[in-house]
Amino acid sequence: MFWTIGEVAASKGGMIGLLLFGLIGQNQDSRFEANFALFPPVSEAPVVAQADADTFKVKSLAKVFRGNEPGHVAVDNGVVQFVAGLPLLGKPEKFVIKKTGKSVSDLPMPVITMNGTRYELGGNENGLRVVNAKGQLFAKPFDVKGVIGPNIVWPPRGMGVRFMWNHPEMPDLFVELTYQMVDREPVLNQTVVIRNGSSFPVAINSLSQGDGLWPPSAFQGDDLAWVIRPGRTLELPEAWFSVNAAGQWVAATRKMSAVEISPWEKVRATTLKQWPPTEAEIKGYSKKTEAVLIPQSAGFSWSAPSQEDYDLIAQFAATAKKYGLSIGAEVDISAIPANAEDHVGDAGSPICWLSFAGNHWRSNAMLTWKRMGFGVVQLEGALPGSCRQSGHGEHQTAKQGEIENALAMQNLMRNGLNLGIIVRHKNARAYGPETTY
Repeated sequence: MFWTIGEVAASKGGMIGLLLFGLIGQNQDSRFEANFALFPPVSEAPVVAQADADTFKVKSLAKVFRGNEPGHVAVDNGVVQFVAGLPLLGKPEKFVIKKTGKSVSDLPMPVITMNGTRYELGGNENGLRVVNAKGQLFAKPFDVKGVIGPNIVWPPRGMGVRFMWNHPEMPDLFVELTYQMVDREPVLNQTVVIRNGSSFPVAINSLSQGDGLWPPSAFQGDDLAWVIRPGRTLELPEAWFSVNAAGQWVAATRKMSAVEISPWEKVRATTLKQWPPTEAEIKGYSKKTEAVLIPQSAGFSWSAPSQEDYDLIAQFAATAKKYGLSIGAEVDISAIPANAEDHVGDAGSPICWLSFAGNHWRSNAMLTWKRMGFGVVQLEGALPGSCRQSGHGEHQTAKQGEIENALAMQNLMRNGLNLGIIVRHKNARAYGPETTY
């Protein structure tokens, strides 16, 4: 049972109740502040001009700091600074462009409706029970092994602050909100994770992260109906925020961020004009590109290639290696072989990544590309979005299918990087902001 201050004051021994109420709040705030006692004060954070950060002239290291006032914690990388409050556990206070002093404070807070009850993380309308707040180093999101391209440190170094709550009636149901920052970039990452350690399924009716949510159409309205089964963890798509020239929050970041956070975007890949290519054509690309791609017109079945296909590509790979080039393919995902029930909708619609055909193709195509020694795969065609079919993965609704398809595409790209293959699509990213300005 939760009492208001007025109810406590009106009760028998109201003065004692008020005192206890104040002590509980004070102890809670003090406990969280103690978690950041060893972090330096934010006044010691350096000021770095964005132009200097872009040219690597100075260090711009994302760190966690104590706020200038009690009850505040900050994340700062020298270029921008984000301040959050501890009394409400995660309420955004301000985001500052340090060189100009321009500040905004209206960052959208995540709102989750679970089992019909609305919870505003970091806000006044949050009925969840506070658990902890701590600063931490970025966890490596995925492994990158032997990928061609620029020789840079990956993933970007960064730090953040994680806030945690649990459900008052289901103490093993946890909700985590993390604000993180990477080096040199004027961007803020907002991530929400729900861990259902309880013995009961939990229905997510709606989710909201303002305009920074990806994919946005899946999170509108109150009909998401996503059930998190016992023992499952749901990590929501990351929201990336920045500030535009007018001093307003935008759900995007600079083009520099897309390059720094997704360095494989810079790799130059050229599609061959014919298949099989002549040695003269391959040689002609030796000083113009880093990888040469088999065209879609070659018609390979990437999920089930023949031995003849392997032999032909092996010969192509040997010639490309002779001239210092990596190999790969331009792949049309709209041509994936599938039955009618594997599509997200009517005939001609994309294949759902969570259908039998989608799972089979993603798994076997990746093994094929690895065996053939591919360095770059450029995907073409429409990505699967919302799915009206049942029995694909765990999605119960079209909106849930859209989220699962987006996450499956992200995992496909991350698995490729783990195998040394850059898998690209113009509308998808393995990590970092979805759009740029």
